[in-house]
Amino acid sequence: MMWKEIKTWATNKGYKVDRKSIDGVEKKYLYSWTYNSIEGVAYSTNELALNIYNHMTDNKFVKHQEEYNKNQVAEDIYIASVAQW
Repeated sequence: MMWKEIKTWATNKGYKVDRKSIDGVEKKYLYSWTYNSIEGVAYSTNELALNIYNHMTDNKFVKHQEEYNKNQVAEDIYIASVAQW
């Protein structure tokens, strides 16, 4: 996901987002978001979007996201093992 797209989406939803370069690391940023008095940080645009989405939905889909990630890892392992044959 591109920073510009996430920033536009978040701003349209009422969030204030920012990014700061991490010292000494090229093209790495610390992303922050604020909604009223609630704040959060992320280390990627994907994580930033997910954090804001989870805040907007009151963490309603976190279990589903965790389950999906578990299944995705298992599928990746399976594909890697089949590819070795």
